[in-house]
Amino acid sequence: MDVAFKNNQGNLRGKLSEDLKSFNFFANQLARTLDKLNYPSVLIEPYAYIDAREQLLDSSFELWDKSIN
Repeated sequence: MDVAFKNNQGNLRGKLSEDLKSFNFFANQLARTLDKLNYPSVLIEPYAYIDAREQLLDSSFELWDKSIN
């Protein structure tokens, strides 16, 4: 995205920044959920993983839709 932002000095950054922040937030949230799998004593509810995955996918699609336009 940095390359795209640098090559388009117009309004690309303004149009995508919030969606990119959202995508990064959900990616980090899913990564934290998956990191818990490293500890056998910690149980992850399947729905916590499913919810985090779905939020990341939804955010990814929103970012894609805006990026492609």
